[in-house]
Amino acid sequence: MSMDIYLRPADVAVLCGGILASLVVGVVYAVKESRHESSSFRYHRGGGKLHPFSVAVSLVVTFESSIVYLGYPSEIYMYGSYYMMQILGLIVGYLMMFFITIPLFYPLQITSVYEYLQMRHESQRVRQMSMWLGNVGNLLYAGIATFGAATGMEGVTGVSAWIYVVVLTSIAVVYTSLGGIKAVVVTDVVQGVIMICMIFAVLIYGCIRVGGVSTVIVINRPTGRLQIFDFDPNLYKRHTFWTLAIGYGFMCAGNSFSAPLVQRLNANRSIGDAKKVAAISIPAFVILHILIMFEGLVAYAYFSQKGCDPIASKQISNPNQIIPYLVRDLFAGVPGITGLYLSALCSASLSTISSLLSSISAVTPEDFILQRLKDASKKKLTQLSKLIVVLVGVVCIGIAR
Repeated sequence: MSMDIYLRPADVAVLCGGILASLVVGVVYAVKESRHESSSFRYHRGGGKLHPFSVAVSLVVTFESSIVYLGYPSEIYMYGSYYMMQILGLIVGYLMMFFITIPLFYPLQITSVYEYLQMRHESQRVRQMSMWLGNVGNLLYAGIATFGAATGMEGVTGVSAWIYVVVLTSIAVVYTSLGGIKAVVVTDVVQGVIMICMIFAVLIYGCIRVGGVSTVIVINRPTGRLQIFDFDPNLYKRHTFWTLAIGYGFMCAGNSFSAPLVQRLNANRSIGDAKKVAAISIPAFVILHILIMFEGLVAYAYFSQKGCDPIASKQISNPNQIIPYLVRDLFAGVPGITGLYLSALCSASLSTISSLLSSISAVTPEDFILQRLKDASKKKLTQLSKLIVVLVGVVCIGIAR
């Protein structure tokens, strides 16, 4: 089915422009970096001179992938606000970053978090086994995030998800392999701005069309969608306080010790800057989650007023397509906005893919290749890292497919 059936020329132009913006910014920054002497330290940790605000934005958009951008609103739309309870777990989990991760890892100034395991347990096998397990987990997550974005794009544009998987991954591979962590962080900031602007656009215009925030609340309240707390110990229930506040807290605590996070924290000028990253990113995570999930309530109110549930009426086949469909319907009379939303969705996917590619290309040479090529030059290690980015990108395409 042709894209023209679904999108106007202005939407197509904005969508292509948004995708190309990430590529251009990344490549331009990569060209700037090429003027400096090639080294794995500069390639993977930006020479230890990254700005804390940029790193914080990069950190947030890395973990706020298309899974969050699409999945959280659809969860609220389908099952209500119970999922907001995970914000408590998020706060507790990411506080680990402030009180444990930074004091522990920043003084060590290591590129790979797994190097600490060798220091702690005096075992290279533990280090390498953990590295491979971490890489597999990151690969799977990158593939799922890419597939989620591609599915949402397919539902609005009619273009096969397979095409989006290849295009998005290829773009991430290009600027990540050329520019390293600096190119990734800079493009993450650009992508984060696009994502946040579109979230506010949906919330503000959606509330206006419905009749205000109070109307959104009035429509959702009788359905039970505003209920948040559920302390039922029943393990078979979809969401409870125990599975969200506690379970999600453990997941975020795990993220606080993940390879992409430690890599970014150790790319700052000082431990004080690293703590600034934590101080900025934790409130940003909370606010962004609340805003994204409130989109689900706005979507329910909007379609309730219209008397049409897109899922029940089979206008969309996947709940994750509810927000893209809302945007297309909500901004039907405003050329370019649907394209802007889709570029924001692409940004959510690109930020996650590029960050995980950068992380894998950083830890693999440190934990595996360098142990076997001890005399390898800095330039050769950097070249191997770039090759790893390309190879991992191909694997990600296969997983998403």
